[in-house]
Amino acid sequence: MSRADQLWERVQELLAEATRMRAQRIFIDGLAGIARNDNGDPRELFHVLVEALHREGVTAMFALDAPADRAAVGAMPEDFLADTIVRLGKEPVRRAIIRSIEVVKSRGQDYLLGSHSFRIVNGRGLEVYRRAQATHGRESDQTQSSDVTARIPTGIDGLDPLLNGGYFVASTTLVAGISGVGKTVMALQYLAEAARRGERSLMVTLDESQDQMIRNATTIGIDLRREIDRGLIEVWYQPPQEMEVDRHFAELERRVKRLEPRRLVIDSLAGYGSMMSPAIQMKDFLHAIVALMRQRQITAVYNLENPEMLGMSAMTGIMEISSLIDTILLLNWVELGDTFRLGLTIAKARAMPTSRTTYEAEIVNGRGLHVLPRAVPIPRLPFARYYGLLSRAPERRTSEPGQGP
Repeated sequence: MSRADQLWERVQELLAEATRMRAQRIFIDGLAGIARNDNGDPRELFHVLVEALHREGVTAMFALDAPADRAAVGAMPEDFLADTIVRLGKEPVRRAIIRSIEVVKSRGQDYLLGSHSFRIVNGRGLEVYRRAQATHGRESDQTQSSDVTARIPTGIDGLDPLLNGGYFVASTTLVAGISGVGKTVMALQYLAEAARRGERSLMVTLDESQDQMIRNATTIGIDLRREIDRGLIEVWYQPPQEMEVDRHFAELERRVKRLEPRRLVIDSLAGYGSMMSPAIQMKDFLHAIVALMRQRQITAVYNLENPEMLGMSAMTGIMEISSLIDTILLLNWVELGDTFRLGLTIAKARAMPTSRTTYEAEIVNGRGLHVLPRAVPIPRLPFARYYGLLSRAPERRTSEPGQGP
């Protein structure tokens, strides 16, 4: 008896056992054996096996050890006959390894192209995470805002009047500044204002644990532990060192659906930047987060550490995400004599009139950050009275234009 006849005899035995059990599904591990060991034409043998399983009404799944450099559909004989091909792999990310999954082919139905990720979880098996950049399905109209002019208070004394009443509902705000300038303080006040109104909020922290956030909040008079226990604020800490982007986004989406928060804070985006390269990946990832928040009508605030201390050459650094943002607040130190004073500037405010004035702010123990009123108005002089308007340090002219010094 030839090797091919022996193989066909084993296939017949397999089908007879499936019929006896009334099996509806069958899994065959090690399909690569069909394609070697002188079993005849591998494509013909695979075709016979598939036809026999179809006749019996059995849904079959085969495992095949494919070469790592397999480039496209058609590289193996099974590719032409299988209805669906799912490719599993491993992809290096920095010094870590992420398991990937890709639907290469699925006959007769639509499917999501591209590489996604998965993990093997103890007690649960395989969990698949759709790639964060993939377009998400639009949910019911109940998630859409009925009033696009509605605003939400910031919780920062003196800031709401500058923003004509606060942030637009479902808008995106970026607070940029050097480390230690007060971004997290503003975020905690924003969440505390929501708790005061009985609204739920979610804080995603990539830099400090929940206990550290509770300690920080205490110094500015916020009992964060109480609000967490009441279920009004949830603090989710995930260090970025071993973060898997797709899994992180899936968990964020799950928490948003479960908690249904009105407000979100991410502290800070620099943590994402440290694990994604080039910058285009970061922008795609933020596109997905912004779309999710707008879909769920969540008013989001993102903190971003800008490495420049005095003066900023770019509001969002190398991330180039300003086009995604509705409002940009710049926090920076202003050097006066031997003292640093805190300045706050509304650099961008989409769909609202605002002045590009830098206001002084301060952080007070037990109170937090507040914006000081302008006590002395600065005289408005025409541009012609200044040199170097496009530089960082314009200088006043000592004489009228066209006249001598």
